[in-house]
Amino acid sequence: MIRAALAALLTSLLVAACGGGGPAAETPLPEAPQMQGVATDALAPEQRSIDITVKGRSGLARTASSILSGTAYEVTLDQLEGPYLLASARSEGRFVHALVTQPGVANLTPLSTLVVAQLLQADPDTFFENLGAQGGVPAVTDAQIQAAQEQVAYHLWRRLGLDWRGSASFTTTAFTPQAGDPMFDRLRSLQSALAAQGRDMAGLVTELLAQAGRCQGLRVAVLRDAQRRDLCPQARSTGNDPLDLDTVIHRFEDVFGDTLTLRVRTGVLSSVVLEHEGLSWRCDGTGCAGIRIGAPDERGERLIDLTDLSLQAADGRSARLSGQLLAAAGGRSFPPLECSDNRVWLIPDSGAISGYCGDAPAAFTSGRLRQIYLLTDLQGADPRRVELTVADRSVVSVSVWQREGETDRVSHRCLGAACSGVSVSAADADDWRQVVLDDTPLPAVDATGAPSGGEGLRLRATMTVQDERQNFATTCGFGEGGVLAKPSDEGLLIEVCKASQAAMDEWGVYDLVTHRLLGPGHEVYSIGTALVRREGADWSAADNLQLETRSGVVSRVVFRRRDGQRFSCEGAAACAGVSVSAPDGDGVVTLSYVELVLTERTRGQLPGDRTLRLNGSYTMPPL
Repeated sequence: MIRAALAALLTSLLVAACGGGGPAAETPLPEAPQMQGVATDALAPEQRSIDITVKGRSGLARTASSILSGTAYEVTLDQLEGPYLLASARSEGRFVHALVTQPGVANLTPLSTLVVAQLLQADPDTFFENLGAQGGVPAVTDAQIQAAQEQVAYHLWRRLGLDWRGSASFTTTAFTPQAGDPMFDRLRSLQSALAAQGRDMAGLVTELLAQAGRCQGLRVAVLRDAQRRDLCPQARSTGNDPLDLDTVIHRFEDVFGDTLTLRVRTGVLSSVVLEHEGLSWRCDGTGCAGIRIGAPDERGERLIDLTDLSLQAADGRSARLSGQLLAAAGGRSFPPLECSDNRVWLIPDSGAISGYCGDAPAAFTSGRLRQIYLLTDLQGADPRRVELTVADRSVVSVSVWQREGETDRVSHRCLGAACSGVSVSAADADDWRQVVLDDTPLPAVDATGAPSGGEGLRLRATMTVQDERQNFATTCGFGEGGVLAKPSDEGLLIEVCKASQAAMDEWGVYDLVTHRLLGPGHEVYSIGTALVRREGADWSAADNLQLETRSGVVSRVVFRRRDGQRFSCEGAAACAGVSVSAPDGDGVVTLSYVELVLTERTRGQLPGDRTLRLNGSYTMPPL
């Protein structure tokens, strides 16, 4: 038996060695994983062509443009590892998103977009764009996605009256985008509910993220009916009961209108009342075991600790509360804000606290080493903005601008070390920073920036901002003459001169080398350049130096840098170090600078802390 088996094996080997037996069967390559589904906002007329872009935890992004129908798609995930984040542009720039852990079905709808926002706690459009093409999707699980969906469903129930709690997956449940399909009807209901309140998806995403941000801070867990819900205050107030001035009322309210009210009479807790999901729960006096109200801090605020505090409803059911809250100072209340970042509270020494959600913060250079961050309220009846100037991470100044009549001016300002409570994070790889102002004190100032003696305020704010990058290179001509400017906080010199021929060839150049008469005996000499691309679509202003004389005496010198910095001197005494020669035979004059020192004027024409030193000369044509 064994001999026969060995003989058979030897025979097969010999046949193979001689090329017998025909060609070897090819092993089929495994098919690349696929993602398919529907992309619709259930609002716009469906497009006949859509792009679906998929990004993964690693690997290059994939985009599919081949369309199966107006809403259906299919995309290959070759060499892309999950989890996967998908995006599709709908009409008028709207995007829908989805996040899944594995290949298969992924529907991109407003509901799946809300789940992405809740899970990532970030605006989906911005998060997707910032990923780039190299991956980086967070490692999430199906359980986390389902938990995020339940939070979204709860929010929709409380805010829009749409009860889809406990539903199948908003993302992976297959559906047909037509009336009568349960999922599609939900999408239509969502859009109708938003329209009825005069709202849109962008506002709903912002509201959802604001609530998620509040729930990252001090909050109370409400445990009842075997479920947990967090009360995350967006408004809080402290005041005396008008009918019993010995009683202090601490009140907290969340975005859903739920409230927690504590009454303290002559320093002793008298009751706690929770209004939650339309029901009332309470405890009284000594029955309120498990709560501690701390002493007021330097702001007058009190930390409240709740540890398994038991409350009873009228029907006998109980609820238990655990967590921490921060009670407002006596007589003060913080207005609710529909944002968790890029927000400002202005806390005056007395009177009502005001606040606003700012537009996207703006950043501007102020020389090579400084950044100015602006957080502006453009929606209020009284436009305001907060301005923070930093040198790397050190505070230079903090200012509050307010509208007075038809003009804006700095109403409150602090400088340097006096700006306590400010923290600026290190910039990340894309130059983004987190900025926090924690009750930064700002005295009232007059039009010159000096303390006015008026009521001061404290500033409580957060912002996420991206540093601006500016090209400070100077293009100079040959034989034209020029001036070297030396800022007091920089090591590099600034060349102030005309543009080179090379720049003129690439750009259309409007020369700002001018000599003009503003009035009798009032002459102005300017040197600088404005560079305008030939197609007229882009322009860049170079540095500009302007000298003024009145009756032949220097009256003012102003240096304006391309990013808005301004340095100047006023009057012959302050401008000592500059001279204007008598005209030569052709009427040409020479302007000479020898160690002329200019002082900084900040935005609003307030005095700054830097100087600029000028040396050099150049000629000017006659009038």
